[in-house]
Amino acid sequence: MIGRICGVLLCIIIALNQGQSQSPENLQLSKNMVIENVMLVEKAGLSPKKVNIVIHKGIIKEIITTTNYPPDAVVIKADSLYAYPAFIDAGSHTAYPKKEEEKQERASDPGNPGYDLAGVTPQHTVHDQLNLTDGSVDKMRKAGFAVSHVLPRGRMLSGQGSVVLLKADETIPYLKKDASMYGTFKSAQGRVFPSTVIGVMTKHRELFKQAEYAKRYENSYASSPLGMERPAYPEQIQALYPVLDKSQPFFFHAEKTLDVSRALTLNKDLKSKMILTEVKQIGPNIDRLKALGVPILISLDLPKTMEEEKDSTKVISDSEQKLIERKKAAIKEYQSLAMTLKSQSIPFGFSFLETKPGDLQKKVTILMENGMSKDDILKALTIDAATILGISNVTGTLERNKLANIILTDGEIFEKETTINYTIVEGKLYKHDVKKKKKMTGDKDAKVDLAGAWTATAKIPGQEQSVKLIFKKEDDEYSGVLVDDEGDEYQLKNVELQGNILSFELSFTQQGMTIDMSVSAQVETDDFEGTISVNDFGSFPFEGSRLSNPEK
Repeated sequence: MIGRICGVLLCIIIALNQGQSQSPENLQLSKNMVIENVMLVEKAGLSPKKVNIVIHKGIIKEIITTTNYPPDAVVIKADSLYAYPAFIDAGSHTAYPKKEEEKQERASDPGNPGYDLAGVTPQHTVHDQLNLTDGSVDKMRKAGFAVSHVLPRGRMLSGQGSVVLLKADETIPYLKKDASMYGTFKSAQGRVFPSTVIGVMTKHRELFKQAEYAKRYENSYASSPLGMERPAYPEQIQALYPVLDKSQPFFFHAEKTLDVSRALTLNKDLKSKMILTEVKQIGPNIDRLKALGVPILISLDLPKTMEEEKDSTKVISDSEQKLIERKKAAIKEYQSLAMTLKSQSIPFGFSFLETKPGDLQKKVTILMENGMSKDDILKALTIDAATILGISNVTGTLERNKLANIILTDGEIFEKETTINYTIVEGKLYKHDVKKKKKMTGDKDAKVDLAGAWTATAKIPGQEQSVKLIFKKEDDEYSGVLVDDEGDEYQLKNVELQGNILSFELSFTQQGMTIDMSVSAQVETDDFEGTISVNDFGSFPFEGSRLSNPEK
């Protein structure tokens, strides 16, 4: 049973989440709008220039330096703001809420369990489950995204994705409906075929062969049906026809080096227009990728650089050291993957299947530390993503007659202190509540012992909720648990004490919603004071005092 503090936080999140889509700041503008005196960066690689952007019915109609624009236009005073092309999410589950996977009935023939049990659902689309008032949409807009390529959830052949504008209209604002097929190496649920990666590859080949034969037969019947049996192929097979003729690209989930190698080998037989998705490692496949010209969506779930061992006296065996070096090398390869692809002129964008939009700046920082420039990253998030998705004719740059998908920032893009003030999606303005984070004036040289039991109070609107925190210290590393008022314990993550600045994170799931909390506080001997941040929905005061020291 989860504690009252978690329940209260959940209620707040739900209330905030519901309120986002109804905020009066999210204005449906009149047919004419002008962004006045803005520093425009038309596309990645260009320098900013001060202009007025005239927007008519969601389209950029003029980029001018005069004030000769419609008198009825809504004018946004953008002095000191920058305008950039809004970002494009090239692959995620945004606006596609997660549902618990239904327990399947036991197959009577495990070797031939049927399409659904095998995870073969290419006829499924994202249409029925798309929810553009879902909280994930608002998070993407706050991070600067105006477009998402929404991929379905599922197994080996999950279904068809669509490219949508991230705004709530009376009808779903598709840019490309049924724009892709999404495949994986995910095996079937339960002990049925295909239950292994090799089995999945075999099944993919079998299905595409069946689809190739079925399509050829249907074409023959359509041209001359005399004497031929009327074709009646299942919808699962017919749904693969656009992939066969390459009118629908095949986005294939391949994270690791072996996955990439297997996907390329598989596609040699399938002959699809494959786009590798959520890629984290490519290893020796670089030459094959370059030769085949296969585009890649890099996962932005980038890991942090491994820290060096703090205790210089600690003895590390040769085998342990080799393992550490291998881990460091793997992390470095992942962090520098974008730079590697750029150096080989392999087209790439970014996917967000495992990345929180709110972490975008952290991930961008890692990319820049590994050689990517701000222009490189902006290009991958705009022009290159638009090209891969086939929508570069309408978005990805800020030019006349393209969609008014714009972000307005208070500084140059990807600078540490720069924030996104507005996201404009096809002319609809979303104003973000920008709160500059206050820097804690901690003492990095302070000597504080965190170990022991503490009581902590979160000052949530309308009431206060208290919990118990227990910290342990081992080899200069801290760990901890949160104990609620019912005695349930929750493990703290990433507990760090830098001088007298304490930080830690906590995640849990309730009612199908994942709640992420992070704490930052300044510790003074037996007390601390700081904030607790809940998802992307705000921060609350958080303070505590010591109950006891650790047992000696």
